[in-house]
Amino acid sequence: MADTDPNPLPAPVPGAPASPPVTPTDVVRREELERALAEIDRLTRDAKDHATTRSTAERQAADLQTLRKFHEKAHAEIEKLKIEKATLAAEKADLQKKAAAAVEERRKREQAEAELERVKHELAALAAEKVAQVKKAAEGGSAPLKEAAPAPGRAAHADTGLPTPAIMTAPEAKKSDAPATADNRIRYLCAGCGKKMATPPEFAGTFGTCRFCGHRMQVPAKSTR
Repeated sequence: MADTDPNPLPAPVPGAPASPPVTPTDVVRREELERALAEIDRLTRDAKDHATTRSTAERQAADLQTLRKFHEKAHAEIEKLKIEKATLAAEKADLQKKAAAAVEERRKREQAEAELERVKHELAALAAEKVAQVKKAAEGGSAPLKEAAPAPGRAAHADTGLPTPAIMTAPEAKKSDAPATADNRIRYLCAGCGKKMATPPEFAGTFGTCRFCGHRMQVPAKSTR
């Protein structure tokens, strides 16, 4: 089978001037020109692909730079928040310490006020008791209560520093001036130490101090043992 020319020459147009004959050199030049055109097309496509790739790379580089700046900014914000957190923790600890100190101070003040009120009440009760005993002694000739030394550990209060009032104690009935006998004396137990106590009936309702332990209590109206 005879080879066919892939690019056959156009047929001569009637009336047109005759084309010069095609020489082998023309054929070679034509092939070189076609190859050059094909290479130009390939280079053009490669240039377009390279431009697209470069544009993509530049865009990615810009995105990476933006992300880097965002990361630096976020890191700076995190460090700032850490510093603020440490500052708030220190302030919280300081406030807790001050609150605990205020609570302790308030507790001591309330305790001191309560102790002061207790001392006032005791002083008022002792003053009233002493007045009553003096009056009763003046009217009936009975011996008044005498002041006893404070019980051990009651010289001054630990928190307030106020002196503890003197405790009034009932004297023992003397045989010469006590109208009561051993049978009609009020017999009871000390609420502090449990010792047996006996007081003449004229001292019923008054306050006295146990001669054994120093506990202050009121003499009952009748015997309880």
